Amino acid sequence: MREKIAKLFLSLGIPPCLKGFQAGVCAIEIILEYPNVMDQITKRLYPEVAKRMGSTASRVERAIRHAVEVMFDYQDYDRIIQLLGLEVNVRTGRYRNSEFLSLCALKLRRLEA
Repeated sequence: MREKIAKLFLSLGIPPCLKGFQAGVCAIEIILEYPNVMDQITKRLYPEVAKRMGSTASRVERAIRHAVEVMFDYQDYDRIIQLLGLEVNVRTGRYRNSEFLSLCALKLRRLEA
């Protein structure tokens, strides 16, 4: 599954050299295994990713946010919408971390079915 998540991130324009790439892959693995973790993203998901990566929850959150920012800076907006299937927040012009992670998990679940 890790390879499929990594391929999705690469197709979205997220470079693998970013810490947010690895944090995002780890987060989506956890989400796919435990879907209810999305109900407590800051209390359960980020701390679990941080534990697995030897970091802190706040650094994990920031790394994923940075990866999403890079994705929107370097990837075509229409390509992102095509891959993830949801318009972005009009006010911010980007996905929030929770939106991004849940959309990626949903996309991967659909590919598995």
